[in-house]
Amino acid sequence: MRWVHLLTGFSGRIGRRAFWIGSLSFLPIFVVLVFGLAGIMRPTGATQAEIFAFYASQIAALWTSAALIVKRLHDRNKSALWYPLFGLGPPFAYRLGNEFSSNISNQLSPAQLGFWLLSLALWLWAIVEPGFLKGAAGPNRYGPAVSSGSSDAALGTTDGGA
Repeated sequence: MRWVHLLTGFSGRIGRRAFWIGSLSFLPIFVVLVFGLAGIMRPTGATQAEIFAFYASQIAALWTSAALIVKRLHDRNKSALWYPLFGLGPPFAYRLGNEFSSNISNQLSPAQLGFWLLSLALWLWAIVEPGFLKGAAGPNRYGPAVSSGSSDAALGTTDGGA
């Protein structure tokens, strides 16, 4: 599997090693983009090109993380339909917690605390599931097992014929 498919494709399976290599190799690029585009928050406002670049970098980061996580879910013999739980669940639960916040006092309401704890649990699971749990043994509907005998053993990936 080539780097482009590793970071952008949704077919096949990848092992934990390829997931972490892909995630950690894209992270510095993403950080540079975010801090490089932080200038758009200046008081004079942002140009249209800066706004476009900001949103393009956000879309690229979302696409890359989704591609990596979906291929790891495939390795765990799970459908890509699980991705919204990891990608949308934590921020949605956090936002619900904010909706139940008390504007009158500095105390947490039980609902707010509950949603924030749910968000934390979902974030932790979004790291554990793709990053630390072993893939399914043997071939599955997403492709052959990730092994040292695959065509791209350096990344521990399989393409699944796609």
